[in-house]
Amino acid sequence: MNQNANTLWFVYDGQCPLCNTAAQAYRVRKAVGQLQTIDARTERTHPVLLSILAEGYDLDQGMVVSWNDQYYQGRDALFLMALLGTRIGWYNRINVLLFRSRWIANALYPSLRATRNLLLATKGIAPLRSINHE
Repeated sequence: MNQNANTLWFVYDGQCPLCNTAAQAYRVRKAVGQLQTIDARTERTHPVLLSILAEGYDLDQGMVVSWNDQYYQGRDALFLMALLGTRIGWYNRINVLLFRSRWIANALYPSLRATRNLLLATKGIAPLRSINHE
């Protein structure tokens, strides 16, 4: 893939309030490089998204982070983001505090995914898999 070695790609569901907050608030340390966000609902032809889908990732199972030609999904993405994130801003401080522990990321991630699915269902928003296969 090698989109850019100094870029962390954060692919998320733009209709999910939790994911949207993360995409807007998350910041990476300067040593990591640049952060680029991709809304999987509106940027369906983005090369990074197409590569993720070609690898078989299901974005309804969680956001995907691509960094240094590796993909991380769900709890693994949260863990990586906590390691690479800054401590600037409330979101980033909470993210680092909670998810820099792989054990906590593993324990909390299923609840976060269930909350995402519930929020989307109550708003009547279709799963991403339904729009990515159109």
